[in-house]
Amino acid sequence: MKYDDMNWHSGGNFPNELAKERAGTHIAFFLGWAIEQRLVNQEFYNNNASAIEQFLSHQLTPTDLLDQTADGILSDELFSEEGNAFLKDYYEPNCYFGDYVDLLAQDWPTPYHVEPLWSHYTIMAAHLNQIFRAWQAKPKKSSSIIRNILNSWRRLWGTKRKN
Repeated sequence: MKYDDMNWHSGGNFPNELAKERAGTHIAFFLGWAIEQRLVNQEFYNNNASAIEQFLSHQLTPTDLLDQTADGILSDELFSEEGNAFLKDYYEPNCYFGDYVDLLAQDWPTPYHVEPLWSHYTIMAAHLNQIFRAWQAKPKKSSSIIRNILNSWRRLWGTKRKN
């Protein structure tokens, strides 16, 4: 499943004066942060170890990392189980892009004009760290869903939970 694809952003109203790669800056920032947090799966990490090490030592920009390792696409195939759970809760419902716009794009004509600078990446990474810590601290939806199913089953069959 694709979470995002720079091609989804590079058509239509994309500014003609910008390089196509700018359509993926926000995606690149997220991928870079996810790599730093070890939220990518081991296969992705192993297959891209050289590029990842260059990124981690700031020898490769986030946008170059996205291009070299993921072809401009964020998909579930790149991430660990925890990474995918976080993306489904935060990235997929457009929370991330909204935060990206709020934090970086207020002084630009469009979000795609935000320059892919390390200083901008650092701002997003710090924000993502806060969001991720808060997300980790929340009870997971699956446990509450399972709890609700069990309670419904108990009501249906007339059994009571013993505390």
